[in-house]
Parts: sequence; C-alpha cells; structure tokens
Amino acid sequence: MKLVSTAALVVACGLFAAPVLAQKQSRPDLRSFSFISGPKGDRPQVPGLNAVLLLTGEQAAKLDAARAETIGSEAVVSAGRKTKSDPNATDADRASARKLRDDAQAQFEHRVGEILSPAQKELVQRLQVLYTQAREASSAEYGPKLVNAKGNQAETTRLREEMRTALSADFTRRVNEILTPEQRAAFESAAAEEKRSEQNAKPKK
Repeated sequence: MKLVSTAALVVACGLFAAPVLAQKQSRPDLRSFSFISGPKGDRPQVPGLNAVLLLTGEQAAKLDAARAETIGSEAVVSAGRKTKSDPNATDADRASARKLRDDAQAQFEHRVGEILSPAQKELVQRLQVLYTQAREASSAEYGPKLVNAKGNQAETTRLREEMRTALSADFTRRVNEILTPEQRAAFESAAAEEKRSEQNAKPKK
C-alpha cells in the first residue's frame, strides 16, 4: 500500500517514515480498472467498485502488471493510436491493430483469471449479472423516452445523461444488497476516497 539529540531524532524519523511512505505508494491505482462491462464495451461508472473484491496488495500489483504488459502495452496502444490518427492507414493496418488488441485482451483476461481467487471470480460474475440487469431496466425505462426525443438533440443529451446517472444508482443499489459488511465498508471507503481525489484534482476557480 504507504532519543538522543534533535538531529538524531530527525534522522530516525526519516528512516522510519520512508518505508511507511513507500508502502503507501507501492499499491497500484486500479480505479480505472474494470472487471465487468456491457455488450458495447461500456463500463459501470461507480466509484470504489473494485474495493468490494478485497484485493491484496500482491494481487493489485499483479493486475497492474498484467494490464501494462497486455492491453496497455506500448505496442497495442501505438497500433490503436496510429489507425485512428493516420489518414494513410490501410485496411490491413486496421485489421492488424484489431488482432493485436484482441490477442492482448485474451491474454489479459487469462492472467486476471489466474490472479483472482475462486471467491473473487464468483463475485465478479455476480456483479456482471447485476450490471446486465441494471442496464436492461435502464433501457426499458429510457428507451421509449429517447425514441420520442429523436430529432431533439438537447433533449436527447439530457435524457442520456439522466439515464447514465440512473443506471449507476440502480447498479450501486443492487451491488450493496449482496455485499458482506466488510465488503460494503471497503466499497464506501474507496468511493469516498475516489470522490475526494477527483474533487482535489479539479482546477480551483
């Protein structure tokens, strides 16, 4: 994760604080890491969600390394960037980049499966089901509204934003219903920390 003379005390404190700080800083930031997704690749926008898995520091480090060496590798990222920004990119270039990405995704998912415990993998599957249910409920409610708003860009944008907010709230409610007290406490703590970090990152007016 992180008495002798005054001079000696300062040195002693420095030697003690350094390892503690290193421990706090050593745990990778997995806030952008998502174990579940929708059919179109969308991800649940729920702060602190990964905390429910109660990942160990070792697991977090392995997951971070797995991502960096597969879907986040320079080869995959560069290939994707090139096909998007290079007007001279050919169909062959795009096909190659797509295969590279798909292969990396498969490798990544395999490594994740090796890192998570059976209980954690079962929880991921339950979360996936809950997210699917929340998406279906959201689509049933907002689908007709979006159809009626067709042609009205402002109303469509408003409805889509409202739909995303409602989806996150519904999914969060469903998740909380299946968590143990320990998982719920970790979820709430991580969510509060992520929100604080996001708020602190915003430029001051």
